[in-house]
Amino acid sequence: MDRAFIDGRYWDKRQQRFASTIITRMKSLLNYTIDHERPIESGQDNEGIVDDRQIRLNCSKQPWRLIGFEHPDGTYYEYLTNDFSLEPGVVAFLYLRRWDEEKSFNDIKNNLAGSKA
Repeated sequence: MDRAFIDGRYWDKRQQRFASTIITRMKSLLNYTIDHERPIESGQDNEGIVDDRQIRLNCSKQPWRLIGFEHPDGTYYEYLTNDFSLEPGVVAFLYLRRWDEEKSFNDIKNNLAGSKA
């Protein structure tokens, strides 16, 4: 999900009704409190994971996870999810795959726009 669309109450309802989950990048303007740090299992799945925290968003009644990930190029990312069943490395991987697809579609769209002219 695009990080512009974080509405805690909406996702609370979606999760209760349909067991829907979300993975997105953390917005810097979201207010939250940290409930506790979650343990990170060592292994290839969690490579690059810096921290995994259970948090409470001020705009939500359900608990959320805030996962810190350091990309091999040194860039630090924070991912927000309401899915507690996945390993934190899998959450980061899924978001990165989603972002790669988004970039691919954007490149195709831009290349086709030039060929139409």
